[in-house]
Amino acid sequence: MKTYADFADWSEFRDAVGPGYVMALHELTVVVGSAFLDYVYANDSGHGLRYVVPTPEQCSVLEELYALWKGICQSAPEPDERRLAIARAVGEYVDDLKTSRAAEWHERCGGRVPTTVDDGSVEAAFKILARDLLGFRILGTTHINLVLDMHPTRLALNERFGTHEPLLTIFENAIAAEPEQSPLLTVVSESSATDASNHEQSELLAAPSAAEANAQPGEDAEAKRGKSTEEVHETAVVDAPEEGQNSTDPEVDIASERQEAPSSKDARAATLEPERLAERQNLTMLSTEQLWTDGSRSTLHFSELPWAILGNAGVTRFQPRDVVAAVQKSTLENLAVARRLSAGETVTVPTVVGLRGLRLSDDVDSIQGDGIRLRRSTPLDFRDSGDGSQIPTIVEIDTEFECLENCVRKAASPTAPAQFHQRADPTKEEYKRRSMNEKKIRAHRDSLDRKMERLRFAILLSGSDEVLGSTTVFTTTVSPLSQSARPLLNSASYPEARELSTQVADQLRDWLPKVTAMPTHLVLSMRRLLRAASERHTPDDQLVDAVVAWEGLLGGYPEIRFQTTGSMAVLLAGSDMERRMKIWEDGGKIYGLRSKLVHGANIAGGELQADSQLALELGIEVVQKILSDPELAAEPKSDKRCRRILLGF
Repeated sequence: MKTYADFADWSEFRDAVGPGYVMALHELTVVVGSAFLDYVYANDSGHGLRYVVPTPEQCSVLEELYALWKGICQSAPEPDERRLAIARAVGEYVDDLKTSRAAEWHERCGGRVPTTVDDGSVEAAFKILARDLLGFRILGTTHINLVLDMHPTRLALNERFGTHEPLLTIFENAIAAEPEQSPLLTVVSESSATDASNHEQSELLAAPSAAEANAQPGEDAEAKRGKSTEEVHETAVVDAPEEGQNSTDPEVDIASERQEAPSSKDARAATLEPERLAERQNLTMLSTEQLWTDGSRSTLHFSELPWAILGNAGVTRFQPRDVVAAVQKSTLENLAVARRLSAGETVTVPTVVGLRGLRLSDDVDSIQGDGIRLRRSTPLDFRDSGDGSQIPTIVEIDTEFECLENCVRKAASPTAPAQFHQRADPTKEEYKRRSMNEKKIRAHRDSLDRKMERLRFAILLSGSDEVLGSTTVFTTTVSPLSQSARPLLNSASYPEARELSTQVADQLRDWLPKVTAMPTHLVLSMRRLLRAASERHTPDDQLVDAVVAWEGLLGGYPEIRFQTTGSMAVLLAGSDMERRMKIWEDGGKIYGLRSKLVHGANIAGGELQADSQLALELGIEVVQKILSDPELAAEPKSDKRCRRILLGF
């Protein structure tokens, strides 16, 4: 493969690729992004496409994509319509190609795609869907169901789920737990629009109903079926709230569309055996309350499970030529975890955190810790930076995950919206169970927050020449049954991305265990230094936070200023008297600035910039010294820590 480096100058390179190609490539990069083009080009060269001489196959793909885009521009005037139209055009299944356009382009340009034999299994179906929908996912469009539901393998997927499919367990258990109602009646009162094909519906209606199968000699099956229908409607009426009672829970995500009153077709389907209901399209009518470990009260629909399993399949490193096999492998792993989760097991899933302000250098693939990893972001990661900018670094934290409680979401009547089944006056046992679940959720979220906080602080301590501040942008616990992002409420400043080199990675591996084991009496100073490094917008706030951290580490009474700066000078300079004097003088100056600021003085930002940076660097160095001395780290009181440094006892 030739690149611009093989030519005498840029003009010669442009002549080789052609000016029309360069212009089309530039326009398409704006439209679909460089990651999508790398995928369809199977470009693993390490060079951007604008610096590479394309192959004939890549040229033909660009021509087809560009012609497709120009046609869409003429038919779709609005930008949002165009983005969705191009995503559907390249990502949806094409009968003549037996795959999507994006997948066909990728393979045509040399992408390595494993041979997938459709043996009729659930696993084969997910591998096919993972391959065909990958291009759509890389585009980052959220309307995945527009292409997923039209894929022939997706339409046939429900047929592949047998009565013993482990994914059904969570739904079956929720139905079985319903008080004073049969599973059949609960399902029907929960009716909503399904994604079953007309063929599936006609097959279902042609099957013998329970009423017909159990009709006694001489008894009219139609009459018995009508009786069953009346029982179904009676159940719906019994569940209706009293007049004036609110039938919706404001905290619950309620489906926006509900089916009208059940037709005779629905009533007949309702009389089928529960196993056939569980095996056919009525699975999509079931929904459960999930008290996930991230605390969200989301709703689980069987019809959405395929996308959850597919959409959470990712890669730790994006290599376009081989990405299909990696995504297929991740999809099958998600399917296995989803089955275990549905069966009530506790599983380990990654909590993915977007970290801004840091990026891994080219010679660092990832940084591994105990149950925690830092890696580069990929086009398949959750993308929610808040302002549309790229998040360069992803943190993965191994997280124990379980479904704490599930119940069927029920409609109060055939036309009323659904609500979660919860007693207004819970029993003592129910109240106790809910309280325990809430404690688990809070403990889990607190644990995640602590891990991320200490990871960021360990990174801060690992920088030798610069302050490695970082901010957390989003947190997503990746469940193969659902995906829930937890956005941050506060708006932090976003520092320029600094590089995590091999040296920093080695330092981080040393500091992370120490910071993880750091006693709680040092946490206040840790948080103040983190704020000063990455969350404060102005140097005056940075300086005040840094000095508060000093006092939490070394402050003593009386004469807190003298004791803090004196012990800091001795701790950091040792026997180097010249440096000891310099630290003591600088510390005194910074203390004076802090006093003026907190008493309302206005000091020019330029004058404060250098002093606030120095205050932060001194605070970081003090923590490094304390954590390296077990006796100092174990001392819970700052004044006694100060005395030990100054007097030796």
